[in-house]
Amino acid sequence: MDKIKIHIYTGLLFITLGVVAVLVRRKSSEIEWVEYISDATGTIGWAALFTIFFSFIFLNSRNWKFITPIISLLFCWSVEFLQMTNIPGNLEKEFPPSHYLLGSNFDSADLPWYGLGVLLSWFILLKFIDKKRMDKI
Repeated sequence: MDKIKIHIYTGLLFITLGVVAVLVRRKSSEIEWVEYISDATGTIGWAALFTIFFSFIFLNSRNWKFITPIISLLFCWSVEFLQMTNIPGNLEKEFPPSHYLLGSNFDSADLPWYGLGVLLSWFILLKFIDKKRMDKI
């Protein structure tokens, strides 16, 4: 499998995870723990998708293994802390789809879930991309 396919398959895995989380939440939104797990799963998926994106960008860099998780986590946390301002709300009024990228409410409980999403996707990418590199040697 080439590097692009690995990124696509990993991305599809986390998109599927996010869709399942949304569907479960809609079916049983009155159950508090289901809502919490659904929110956490969505946050993990969001962080994973950005990790895949940044991994793809930095893949040809010598230090992509170290750059990818750091940049991804900093990006996710920056967006979360940006929610403490009124910038996402103002942007959403002008361009409603921005809500999907920037969110709306700061929630400190999301911070560790971003870390988990970055780590999960990074480990998957690292395992398959390094295996591919080792097969060529």
